[in-house]
Amino acid sequence: MLTRMIIHGLLAAMIVAGGAYAYASTVQPVSISFHQERH
Repeated sequence: MLTRMIIHGLLAAMIVAGGAYAYASTVQPVSISFHQERH
């Protein structure tokens, strides 16, 4: 039971980290190009 909870926690952490990385990688270039167009 405890190992199952640990595995689920690790999977959730990986999903959250992957989502945050994908969000950062998609938002960062857009903001950089936007700022370059402004200036």
